[in-house]
Amino acid sequence: MRTLVLSLSILGIGLAVLTATAADAAPAESTTNEQRYVEKLQKPFVSKIEWRRSLDVAMTEAARDGRLVFGYFTRSYAPCPPCNALEDGPLVSDWWGEASSEVVPYLNVTAQWDGAPDQGLITKLLGFGFPYCALIDSDGGVVWEVRPESRDVWDHALAGARRLATLRSELEADASDDATLAAKRATATLLDAIGRVQRPWPSIESLDAAAAVAGVPEDVRAWYAAERSTKLMQRAIRADDGGRSALELYRDGERPDSARQGLPFSFYRAALEGAITERDVAVGRELLEKFAGSMDQPEYTGWMRSQVAGYRERLDAIETDPSGDAGN
Repeated sequence: MRTLVLSLSILGIGLAVLTATAADAAPAESTTNEQRYVEKLQKPFVSKIEWRRSLDVAMTEAARDGRLVFGYFTRSYAPCPPCNALEDGPLVSDWWGEASSEVVPYLNVTAQWDGAPDQGLITKLLGFGFPYCALIDSDGGVVWEVRPESRDVWDHALAGARRLATLRSELEADASDDATLAAKRATATLLDAIGRVQRPWPSIESLDAAAAVAGVPEDVRAWYAAERSTKLMQRAIRADDGGRSALELYRDGERPDSARQGLPFSFYRAALEGAITERDVAVGRELLEKFAGSMDQPEYTGWMRSQVAGYRERLDAIETDPSGDAGN
């Protein structure tokens, strides 16, 4: 799922770029990539904690101490607003200074300059946008993807990653096929999926089968159910079907998690388009109310007002001419 939603550019309208890709705007030519790299290393987040600069060194330390590596992948060769949001906020916070001691912190700066260490590593780990943040085991495998945007987010992800790492170790040590191990395998499968943000997800069908295995802990089932709902919404948002997939999910009772930045806006907009496509005015007006409340950035108040007005006009036109092409 390499085009996944948590890189939400909010349906391509550019309201919030949460993940910067390699194709983003190139920097001015007056500064070299080496200079940009040096400038990046002078930012306060770099000196806030003791980052390891070699993944091999970090993995060796992690194996010795029984910890996970936290890999933070940023870039210096071009501007990266979402990287800056982390580097100028959570990564210089006091809570991060404390929390980072629970892992081995590893910093990777993609510089497009040969003098920088570990270049090209992000693609080997299946990351595709910046910043890429992952908890990595002592063998170099990604266990869990997480942006440390708050202490709660961090603690939740770290607990899940440790749980998954422990299960993997137990499964490696015992290859028998009793019911207990079947439940552990299913639990590990679900936790692995939950911890995937940029990496592709397995099929929903295979994960649903894992969730149905007897002995899977209820908290893992509930966690998977929430992530499953989000993934289905993300797929519906990207579907080229006039919003029908999103509308179907909405009719089935799916609602986006308000904590997922950009998801309520994108989902309600897609479902609203679906209601207009299917000329369902009643559901369309219900969705319009939810869409109107889905964007709370003050700088976009005027833009949102015009969007809501436009959708209201389209719904009014359908109501006036139920059998015609009005509203489309």
